[in-house]
Order: sequence, then structure tokens, then C-alpha cells
Amino acid sequence: MKLACNYYPETEALVREGKIDIDYFKFPALGFQIDILHDIKAFENFAARVCEVRPILLHGVYPDMDRLLAASKTPGVSLHPDARPIGDVIQTLQRVRETYAHMDFVSVENMPSLRFGALIRPEVITEMVFRSGCDFLLDISHAWCAARALKEDFRAYLSQLPLERVSEIHINGWEEKNGDIMCHVKINEAGYEILKELLTVCTPKIITIEYGRPDDRIGCGCPVIRPGEMNAAAMEEIIEQVGRIREIIS
Repeated sequence: MKLACNYYPETEALVREGKIDIDYFKFPALGFQIDILHDIKAFENFAARVCEVRPILLHGVYPDMDRLLAASKTPGVSLHPDARPIGDVIQTLQRVRETYAHMDFVSVENMPSLRFGALIRPEVITEMVFRSGCDFLLDISHAWCAARALKEDFRAYLSQLPLERVSEIHINGWEEKNGDIMCHVKINEAGYEILKELLTVCTPKIITIEYGRPDDRIGCGCPVIRPGEMNAAAMEEIIEQVGRIREIIS
């Protein structure tokens, strides 16, 4: 089982310094990183430097995809469904799966909120995965948010998902304040416990620590990742989380 972590300069520095042990940098991690994926030469230069340290686990489908795949050394392709009728989503996923059938996996991720309509319902997620032929990327905090939106018990919601098709798990924490929920903060104890339980019923190829925020929308005091800056507090939280996940999967 491989371990990935969101790519930031902070993560790269920690790997180069030998302070964390991971197998992949997941990219992109935050919105401000997406622009480089539309400038293929810039991405190839970026990937050449980063892949000297670890390969990149590419998330999403973009223009110049073949060159992005080659530059990143990603083992597979993962993507989000968009908020369209399920039949259209399945057709899109089938095309992606057929196009990248030579990769180790092509996986689709569960989504977190009611703005995705029926796509957050377990039976629809299961239909989407099986009819498209894709693997399943299970995002724990997305599942937690979706269960809450549907007023379902979290573990009952998880049990209805296509766990036998899980190829990757995204894990990060969540905070609640004044009725608002914010994910992608440091993994909480509930997240670690759920991961342990999931690993008794599914066998992902990759666990990805999907940590890091560009803002602190609810004012919980989390470290904020910004371009051109190095956040020492975020680095300490990355070290802690990598260590905890390594203990769980070893």
C-alpha cells in the first residue's frame, strides 16, 4: 500500500530533508496550482524537478493529458464527476476509462454536498462506479459531509458505498464552527478511526493525505498554504500525519 501527500513546497522540502517518507506527491492540491497544468512546458519543467524526489500522483483530466501523464510518472488517473445527469456522467467516465485503460487504475471520487444532487447518494455512486467500469476513490471527509447532508449515520453511509472497488482513499480532517463545516485540515481522531475500520473491508492501492487549505474560512486557527510562502506550522502537521498513517498501514 503506497502513501501519497498533497504537493506543496513544504512537502517537497520535508521529503528532501528526510523528515517524511511518502511514495507520491498528489497534484494539484489547491486551486492556485491548476494554472500550470494548462502550460505544458511549465509543468514538464516543474515535474522534472519534483520527480527527482518522488513521482506525482496526478488528480484530474486536463488538456495535453498524455504529456502530463508522461511528465508526472503518475500510476493512474482519478477524477471528480460533475453535477450532470447520471447517464451523462457514466458516459464521460466510460470514455476516460477506455482512453486510459493502460494505466494501473482509472478512479472516480465521491463528492461532498447537495450541489452534486443525486451523485452523493450511495446507490448512485455504486451505479456510477460499476456501470462506468471505473475504480472508486473514497474521500472520507466527502463521505462524512454527504452523510450529514443526507441526514444519515456516517458508518451506515460508508457501508453502502462500493468498497470492493476502492483503489485509493483520500483522508483529511474536518472542523465545525457556527454551523459551517471545513475540510482539508489536520486529520482528526475520527478520521484515523474510520480509516482503520475501512482497511478491514477494502484494500486500496494508495492512501492520500489530502491536507492543506488556502484559507481559514471558519476561523479555526488552521495553518494556511499560500504560494511563495513556507508555513512551518503546516510542515509540523504534515510530519505528524504522515507518521500516524505510516503506523496504520505498516
